[in-house]
Amino acid sequence: MMTKKAIAVLSGGLDSCVATCVYAEDYEIHGITFNYGQKSFKQELKASKEICKKMGFTHEVIDLPWLNKISNSSLTSDNEIPTLTHEELDDLDICEDTASSVWVPGRNIVFTSIATSYAESIGAEIIIVGWDKEEAATFPDNSKEFLESFNNMLNVGSPQNIEIKAPAIDLNKDEIVKLGDEIKAPMELSYSCYTGHEKHCGVCESCMRRKRAFKLKIQVSTMNKIAPLIQKMIKYNHGNAKRINHALKVHNYAKTIAILEKVNEYDLFNLESAAILHDIGIKVCEKKYNSTEGKLQEKEGPAVAREILENLDYKNINRILFLIRHHHTYINVSGLDYQILIEADLLVNFEEENTSKEDIKKVYENIFKTKTGKEFCREIFDISP
Repeated sequence: MMTKKAIAVLSGGLDSCVATCVYAEDYEIHGITFNYGQKSFKQELKASKEICKKMGFTHEVIDLPWLNKISNSSLTSDNEIPTLTHEELDDLDICEDTASSVWVPGRNIVFTSIATSYAESIGAEIIIVGWDKEEAATFPDNSKEFLESFNNMLNVGSPQNIEIKAPAIDLNKDEIVKLGDEIKAPMELSYSCYTGHEKHCGVCESCMRRKRAFKLKIQVSTMNKIAPLIQKMIKYNHGNAKRINHALKVHNYAKTIAILEKVNEYDLFNLESAAILHDIGIKVCEKKYNSTEGKLQEKEGPAVAREILENLDYKNINRILFLIRHHHTYINVSGLDYQILIEADLLVNFEEENTSKEDIKKVYENIFKTKTGKEFCREIFDISP
């Protein structure tokens, strides 16, 4: 039975969710959420309660109506909450203006002081906060200096041995998401929007940083899957440099076209995986039929691909197998990922098979559909539209 106690300053956001869960196994955690008149309080409270229920923490609300009265922050007033673009997230001048708009006077000083009182009253050893490196760039009360100074003050001003713990103090948002994955924090329950809408607005700074962090997580996860898949494909085609290079070229074209066509991350991942394995059935076809005809590849490829994908712990592989099963079928093309795979394969085949310009133009006119694929075909093979 845990005897050590902790106070968690829990806003329901990504940072405080992950920070609190770092100590879930070793401490009896008491979550506190502050109501200072912020627009997002209702959603913050909902998220905090759900996180605490899921993790087995106690929870209560502390009302601070006076903080709203002395604040002119856009978080608590009728002032409009500023929005940011993805490109502006790393523009310090713009982010400082945004921080100024949402700044609540002395907020973390007040929260942490009250948390200290609470900690003293129940004999808690630590106070958990979600301060992080990324926000410290524009919010001084998220910085390591602020953390160290507050702990120094507690050493002097509190009769108990209480320490503020900020496990994300040296982390950016994407690193917080990675940490959350590692400790199985219920990040899906967290809420990070300034507006207080039921769903994240997607354009305030808090939303944008959250969105970027999870996007980077997907990108890293994708890279961690794609590289081993390429490795498996190369091993499977041992000694056949031509076949290996064909797959790599198709993958590169497919990925490039997809990015320029703004394919979403999920479909891009499936497309990349299918491009790497699109011809994986050829070896079986050669043995069974003494042929590499396209329809035979479509027939035999999915079974081989399934074994490889499941060995790499891929989930939800049906779309990948569908693309492999149809990559030589040029009618009734369903989905942008399907169209791009066809075009990428054709671009490589044109070069490898020394296809005549006349035949390339016919295929271009009848099969190519994407703006980027058509552009590549024209530029690479010098054909006119």
